[in-house]
Amino acid sequence: MPANKFTQDDLRVRLHVQLGFVLALGLHTGPITKERVAKRIEQMLTDTDVEEFIESIQIVNLELENGTVLAAREAS
Repeated sequence: MPANKFTQDDLRVRLHVQLGFVLALGLHTGPITKERVAKRIEQMLTDTDVEEFIESIQIVNLELENGTVLAAREAS
């Protein structure tokens, strides 16, 4: 494959997706742990379309399958 020719099948896009949730865990159900929060989020995603929770999407990088980086966001 010439260096300047590629198809969308050759391209990998890495995204950062930020989700936002309001969780109701209850006051008398024990400590709030990562496991409890993860389980509640999993239940919410199962019961609702995930699109409702997406707050932002950022492209982190674009690279070819051969590892050539075409564009990348600088670390902040």
